[in-house]
Amino acid sequence: MKSLLFAASAVAFLAGAPSAFAAQPCSGDFRYIGGEAIADPVCERSAAQAVAADQHLSIARNPAGPHQVSREQFCLGNNDIRTDFYCAPYKD
Repeated sequence: MKSLLFAASAVAFLAGAPSAFAAQPCSGDFRYIGGEAIADPVCERSAAQAVAADQHLSIARNPAGPHQVSREQFCLGNNDIRTDFYCAPYKD
């Protein structure tokens, strides 16, 4: 019974964990942590997905549908400045 009570209290503590454990929101390609802009691949991917959605496309690892493109296809056919960091490996 004591171990069950301990486990329940641990879950209750973690459920009310401080916001330091929560992910900071993205701002374009960057995540602001401690007042500094940190380049984050998750934010870069999110920004690129937003640009793709504006163009009625979807970036997929294995494109199968008519509106799905691979990362390489998307980057080579796109000159939007919002995707510069995401598409850097495919640009000169």
